[in-house]
Amino acid sequence: MSDTASSNESGEAAETAEVTAPAAEQATTPSKVEDLPEFAQNLIKDLRNENAAARVKKNEAVESSKSEVTKEFEAKLAEADTAHTASKVELLRVQTDRAKAELALETLLGDETAKKVRGFARAIQGADEEEMKAHATELKSLFGISGEKETPSAVDPTQGYNGAQTQSDDFGSFIQGLWNK
Repeated sequence: MSDTASSNESGEAAETAEVTAPAAEQATTPSKVEDLPEFAQNLIKDLRNENAAARVKKNEAVESSKSEVTKEFEAKLAEADTAHTASKVELLRVQTDRAKAELALETLLGDETAKKVRGFARAIQGADEEEMKAHATELKSLFGISGEKETPSAVDPTQGYNGAQTQSDDFGSFIQGLWNK
């Protein structure tokens, strides 16, 4: 029994040593910065000040970058807005000119001729003005359009028909004249 008793006593001693060791460490580890020695407090204070200065510098850099990007973006946005407004004005001018041309076409040439001219215009293809002119000339020759006004003939085609346009008109007038007598 004495053997067991001594093993119990040494086991209790080990437990007591373990219990007192953490208590000793807790007593030497301060829980507040003010409990630390002065050199440690100064070191922590310097590190905190350095960290604060770095945060301020970082925030200033971020704000500066934001400001530059915002100014650049606003300038580009204003430029794009101006270009968009100019495009809208140009589109309105082109639409007005087209409406005027359509009205002039119908007024001067009449409805049927205006439709033919619009059809001819829709058939023209090309990327620029020179290509469109070349294609329009090609279409004109394909359709057999001379583009020149017909000059009146030196001979009157109604001569000898008593004002009728053709012989059949003259014959019809002759028959009607006999019938009405």
